[in-house]
Amino acid sequence: MSVRLVWEPDAPTAASRAPWREEARLAAGDASTENRLYFGDNLSALGALEADPGQRFRLVYLDPPYNTGAAFDHYDDHRAPEDWLSMMMAVLRAVKPLLRDDGVLVLQTDRHESAYAKVLCDMVFGRAAYQTTLAVRMSATSGYKIGHSVSSVVKNTEYLHVYAPGRFVLCARAFELAPYDDHYNLFVEGLGSLGARVVPLLEVDDVRATFEAEGLPRQSRNLAKLYETKAFRRWVAAHAGQVVRAHTAPLPAQAEHRAGQLFATDDPADRVLERRYRGQGYLLRRRGRQLEQLIPIGLKLNPIDDDRFEGAPVMTNVLGDWWDGFHLDMGNVSKEGETPFKNGKKPERLLYRLMRMFTDEGDAVLDPFGGSGTTAAVALKARRRFVLIEQGAQLETHIVPRLARVVAGDDRSGVSTLVAGPPGDGFRVFVQGLARGENCATEPAVSGPSR
Repeated sequence: MSVRLVWEPDAPTAASRAPWREEARLAAGDASTENRLYFGDNLSALGALEADPGQRFRLVYLDPPYNTGAAFDHYDDHRAPEDWLSMMMAVLRAVKPLLRDDGVLVLQTDRHESAYAKVLCDMVFGRAAYQTTLAVRMSATSGYKIGHSVSSVVKNTEYLHVYAPGRFVLCARAFELAPYDDHYNLFVEGLGSLGARVVPLLEVDDVRATFEAEGLPRQSRNLAKLYETKAFRRWVAAHAGQVVRAHTAPLPAQAEHRAGQLFATDDPADRVLERRYRGQGYLLRRRGRQLEQLIPIGLKLNPIDDDRFEGAPVMTNVLGDWWDGFHLDMGNVSKEGETPFKNGKKPERLLYRLMRMFTDEGDAVLDPFGGSGTTAAVALKARRRFVLIEQGAQLETHIVPRLARVVAGDDRSGVSTLVAGPPGDGFRVFVQGLARGENCATEPAVSGPSR
């Protein structure tokens, strides 16, 4: 049984038939690059892409107008509900054939149309294609929102519906910062040698010195506070295989220990052995009659998309479907790319996280609602290929200058500090409409405005 959304009138949204032509004066970088900007109707551009078998995408990111009922500087966010549904249905149908077999579609909305957007995606891609809905904290209840909270429930969250009609491939897990776990309070000296031994972490000279430098009492409960300092975080990362916590030993090791096959009777009490069971390496120590394994903190260290840590691995938890912290990015989002764009601009870190999770370097990303150009800017920095479509005048006034700065290496904002190496090779621009002196009957663009 299938569930369908029905609305009246369900008039199909038509694409403009105006031709496309390349506008070299707006381009930057390598003239042969595969990166493209389309300045015009998104349905028309999507139709042109479908006709080219080489244009298939690993990630399609949709950030359409949210239909909040407001009018903003660069687009009108007020549509009749049936018009919004018709516009989105047309776009979803147009992007479906552009997804690779392992492609992922991410559709971002807020509470105004999120439920309807998911049903539309179910109708177009099938409910089996649905993977998850990510809840992203995009604002905090502060400032003028405190006043609004007296009479309404404040909006803090936006929603990203994730669909994979073919094979769903998670290219990388996402992580969030975690506080230091003070169970990691042991240290293995001489790791890799026959004389390896375990000592309290608080007794290690470097740790002692860091406690003294920070003026903190040398206690395990203060390790979390110490971890807030760059010096201790870097030291932990540099000794990720030696900072450990005790845990129950694996069953095969316990059996060997009971049989007296691990430690000699005259071994020091703090001796550490390295053993392998079923292809997995373990650090083992005695504690009285019991046997324990020592788990390195390195298993909990990962780089995260937070420029405060300059790409260094830190204590993390695996991220699920609740993404906190982007309200902090929104405080500076207008400065990213030197491109102010009130209402609708997304932080680069959000797009960077999506690209890392759902694409590999060199994969192609499609954004039919180009807005301020964030998707393209991040794709350049992360060395993904991109096609971005925008019919608003901001493509020329905002997006092109922003991307030109990225290509020239002049943009150090956003996720620039999180990526290594040079940005992408450039972009080409295609404009809808006739060059001077040409003549052709066309229809006006009637697809949805971009954010």
